[in-house]
Amino acid sequence: MLSLILIGAALAGDRELDVHLSVQGSDDPGWNYLSEDGHLTSIGLRGGYPLHKHLVLVGGWEHGAAGMEFNSYDDSGDDGSETSFQTGSYINQFQLGLKSGFGVNNWAKFYGTVQGDMLYGIVRVDDDPDDDENPGQVEATGVGFGVLAAAGFETAVPLGKSGLSLAFYGELGYTWLAPTHIGEVATIQIDGVSGRVGTGLRF
Repeated sequence: MLSLILIGAALAGDRELDVHLSVQGSDDPGWNYLSEDGHLTSIGLRGGYPLHKHLVLVGGWEHGAAGMEFNSYDDSGDDGSETSFQTGSYINQFQLGLKSGFGVNNWAKFYGTVQGDMLYGIVRVDDDPDDDENPGQVEATGVGFGVLAAAGFETAVPLGKSGLSLAFYGELGYTWLAPTHIGEVATIQIDGVSGRVGTGLRF
């Protein structure tokens, strides 16, 4: 009985601290030139503070990276020559919004969330974009804004009598971002279906 009470309390709108994995799709041709598989995989942190029994203020950060390799062959000379270079894209997203849910029993709940999203992107072009001190490297940055909306399912298990609970969750939704100009290097719009799976503490 005590365990059921603790689980119910953990799902009623406690403070949250999570780590998660995010996958974000995109059909944008500009982004497809910078990502081999056309989507962005990120790791992230998210925190939440209850404003009401069924309303939580949430904020988070996600970091992802993608790259492409290009080869060109010049046969205008006698011997010909091949030139190769790589692009590296490093994307940070910062989110802030609200989450609201309802419990289906003492240990599980469904929820929905809507959050504003700010993207800060860095694109580097040379033979090793992971090295930000390469001579002759082309680097550009840009900022974009958008919104994400998602629905999710969460379950929580109390950690003894510590007052902490361990939560597991998954969510699926859509992220829309306005076109982001990365200097004169690229214009990207990483928007599409997005999903997250994560775990964290409720206290």
